[in-house]
Amino acid sequence: MARVLIGVPTLNRPELVRQTIHSVQAQRYGDWQAIVSDNVSQVAAITSVRNFVAGLEDSRIRFHAQPENAGEYGQGRYFFKQAQQLGCDYLVILHDDDLMDGDFIAAAVQALDAQPQAAFYVCNPTIIDEQGRVAADGTRQFDERWQRRGVPEGLIDVLDTHMASGFTPITGAFFRVSALQHSGFVDADLQGCFPFESNVFLRLGERGACAWFDPRRLLQVRWHSQQMTNWGFLNQEEIVTSTIVLFERRRFTGLNEKRRRQLLGRLHRVRALHRARAGDAAAARTEAWQALKTNPVSWRSWLLGPLALLLPVALGAGVRRWFGPRTFSAA
Repeated sequence: MARVLIGVPTLNRPELVRQTIHSVQAQRYGDWQAIVSDNVSQVAAITSVRNFVAGLEDSRIRFHAQPENAGEYGQGRYFFKQAQQLGCDYLVILHDDDLMDGDFIAAAVQALDAQPQAAFYVCNPTIIDEQGRVAADGTRQFDERWQRRGVPEGLIDVLDTHMASGFTPITGAFFRVSALQHSGFVDADLQGCFPFESNVFLRLGERGACAWFDPRRLLQVRWHSQQMTNWGFLNQEEIVTSTIVLFERRRFTGLNEKRRRQLLGRLHRVRALHRARAGDAAAARTEAWQALKTNPVSWRSWLLGPLALLLPVALGAGVRRWFGPRTFSAA
């Protein structure tokens, strides 16, 4: 019975996941077990990864084939259930294109053993490209986007950092299983891929959780064309809708409530443009009104509102002209 469960979700990346698994095997801390969970890849990819894991002859690593692709929610729930059933103290999800430094697990266990109030451990990553080369510009962009510059080692407020910048990606977040049990992990009715990551951290944060931040770069996170965050989730109306559901059912105080309303206003504006592009003027008006109602101080909402109310046909034509039938990047 190992203290640490490493969950490696994979989908049609047999070459990359081999590198991920090798980085797990290279850990200098040895009290772990890993599950490589395939999310209904093509048959050739499933066979390749299954045979690779079997060929390792490492009893700490096993392969699991999911019966259906239930997205990140399905994989996350599976790993969480396994961690509880196996009696593990800690759970970390490592995406099939990312890598652990050899000291990563040792550093995480040491930090959480010393800080029992911390719900999880998070460190800085180095960004690498598809060939595994260090991307200095990508690393700087990550630090800026997730507001990591100059953050010292120590405890961080989970809700505040998440609402400010989405501070912690799910890959490499090293969770205390008991903290996830206390938070309930994710909302029971949400499914698919998005917003799984945000859901996990919101449930921890709204219960007052803190986490331990380590500024050392003990992870390598790969940025490439197949990466989920590059898929342009604003183009997918069902993802926008699911994210609206996640945040509309919550209420915070102070600055975090202001951030929640700003985010919801933006998402309602995006959905209004989706509806305008589809030619549904009534739905576009409803969404524009919701954007104004949610965040009445936003000039963007005041700009969109009159167009949706008074010139819905012109708005829809403009959206189709400027953003095309599929590409949608404005918020």
